[in-house]
Amino acid sequence: PSPAPSPAAPADPARAATLVLATIADNPQEEKDKDAEAVQLLPYLAKKLGPYGITQAKLVYCHSPAEMAAWIKEGKVDLFDESPFASYIVHRLSGADEVILNRWKNYNEKFGGVLFTKASGPIHKLDDLKGKLVAFRGDTSTTQYFLQKVQLIRQGYKLVEVASPAAAKIGPNEIGYYFAWSSRDKVTEDVVDGIAAAGGNSDEFIDKLLGHYGTEQGG
Repeated sequence: PSPAPSPAAPADPARAATLVLATIADNPQEEKDKDAEAVQLLPYLAKKLGPYGITQAKLVYCHSPAEMAAWIKEGKVDLFDESPFASYIVHRLSGADEVILNRWKNYNEKFGGVLFTKASGPIHKLDDLKGKLVAFRGDTSTTQYFLQKVQLIRQGYKLVEVASPAAAKIGPNEIGYYFAWSSRDKVTEDVVDGIAAAGGNSDEFIDKLLGHYGTEQGG
C-alpha cells in the first residue's frame, strides 16, 4: 500500500488572524496619502471581522496591477482597495472576485475625472489641445487618466503618449500626453508652470484646489 500522505503544515496563526489589505502606490507621497486614508478603515475592518478570528488589519503596497494580481494568487492579500480601472485590470489578471465594497473617499461616495487648464492660459476648448501636452498622474488611475482619455478618444481626438515633455514630438492634429508618476500635485504644478497645457485629475481634488488657490491655477 502507498504510504499515507504527510499532514499539512499548520497555517501561520499570526497570518490567519491578520487581514491584509493591499493597494497600489509607486511613490512615498502616495503611500503617505493612503496611510492617512486607512487610519479609520483598518480598525473598522478588524472590528467587523473579529467574530471570524481577525484580530488586526494591515495595509501593504504593491507597484502595479500585475504585482497585485500575483499577490492575490499567492494568498498574500485578502482584499485590495483600488479605483474601478485598476480593479478591472487586477480582476482580469487574477480572477479575483468582483467588487464587494464601495468605499467613500474624503467624504465622497462618487466623483469623476476632469481636464483642467490655467484660467489665464490659451486653452478654451478641446480643439485647443491639438499639438499640446496633457499631464496625467499614472496609467492605472480612473479619475486621473482613464476617464479623460476615453472621452477624448470618443470625441475623435488622436492621443499620442510621450516618454517625457522634453522628448515630446506631437503632430498638429494630435494630443500628446505623459505620466507625471508622482503625486497629483505634480500634475497641477506642470499645468501651472506651462509644462503641460492641461492636466487630468478628479473633480473633488480640483474643487479643493480652487478653494485653496483661487481660479488662477485651474480652469
